[in-house]
Amino acid sequence: GHPTRGLVGAYSGNDGQGFLVIGTAKPQYWAAWNPRMKTMLDSVRFVAVDREAMVRDWENWLMGKKLQYQRANVPGRAAGGPAQPDYHLCSDGTVMRKPRPAGRAAGQSMPVYSPGMNQSRGTWYVIVSKGQPYLIVRDGREQKLMLEPEGNNLLLNGKRYISAANDLCK
Repeated sequence: GHPTRGLVGAYSGNDGQGFLVIGTAKPQYWAAWNPRMKTMLDSVRFVAVDREAMVRDWENWLMGKKLQYQRANVPGRAAGGPAQPDYHLCSDGTVMRKPRPAGRAAGQSMPVYSPGMNQSRGTWYVIVSKGQPYLIVRDGREQKLMLEPEGNNLLLNGKRYISAANDLCK
């Protein structure tokens, strides 16, 4: 190995965020690099996250939207896997699901829906945890879905969803 000299800066900021910076140089360059590294380490500042503004912005954007899972068309892969739900986020903070067929009528190809299935509404809202926004959906069980913008659409827990017109919230 070659001898080196260095500085280490460990940072902890808002909500437990943190990182480690290591700066090293060969001994003959240390005199020139040492003040530059110290200046760089001293310049690090954590910015407080405005949680209220972040929540408000996300809720305003999501309000009244249908979030529809975008299935990838990958050649050579069989379709299938677990179905991802669509989320119908109503402006009043409720969430709805399309009714699923309860079965098929004997001798018919028409699905039969259970009475009152469309009446079930859960709730939705946005929180910020450790600087990251999450969509909370309470529709039976509670789901905590990490929100990430992606152009005009978004990722929920890393899965691509498109924003579409909401046809269930009236």
